Amino acid sequence: MINQIVTTSSHIIITCLFSLIFVENLNKKKVENLILIVVFFLSSSVLLILPLQFEFFNFTETYWNFSGKLYSILFSIIFILVFKHRFQKYNYVKLKTEKKSFIKVIPILICLLFIAILDGLQREYKIWENEKLIYQILMPSLDEEIAYRGVLIGLFSTILNKKKTIFLSKINPVILVTSILFGLIHSLKIEINLDFYFNSYVFVKTFFYGFIWGWIAIKTKSLLLPILFHSVSNVLPFLVTYLK
Repeated sequence: MINQIVTTSSHIIITCLFSLIFVENLNKKKVENLILIVVFFLSSSVLLILPLQFEFFNFTETYWNFSGKLYSILFSIIFILVFKHRFQKYNYVKLKTEKKSFIKVIPILICLLFIAILDGLQREYKIWENEKLIYQILMPSLDEEIAYRGVLIGLFSTILNKKKTIFLSKINPVILVTSILFGLIHSLKIEINLDFYFNSYVFVKTFFYGFIWGWIAIKTKSLLLPILFHSVSNVLPFLVTYLK
């Protein structure tokens, strides 16, 4: 449990320190929202960990962490209801998408389909698991999109500059910062004795997906497409691997 908390704390500390590069005129409201980000992330992470550490909290009695994900989703919904006034202008926790923006993101969605197929083709694991399939369809997309492309993008949008020129390209720092955090949670583990494990391939892969889903969420002002294509990106490789 302590190792997981150390790892989780390192993720948000690294991300928040990096995010300060894109902050101008740091004021009381921005500091409060930054604190809210830390509190939200740590609380959500602890809820995810509990069923893995204590059988009592695994009310679904499943191998895959359905219980932790459901705790996290419920917490995110409550957090949004209580603190949505903090990021009302940047609240993308909606299902209705902007039609004009939807047309613009179609090429990106097609590319995601091809990437998911290629991902499945290069995998070797072929054992069919019903529980894993159901989990991948439902849990990560709902939990992570509400948390990262919902709460965290919303709060970071009230703190960071809207555009930043990086390598001659204008990039929204909010998408960049939340994608780095998304990549870190999947790739970086730090133990209490400071031993660490970092998978660069997993980081690049999850950073890329996080960046695309974040861009789509802001572009369409909705989580509908990020949720749907997050599920597709998780499930399609699994199906392709099994069927090839």
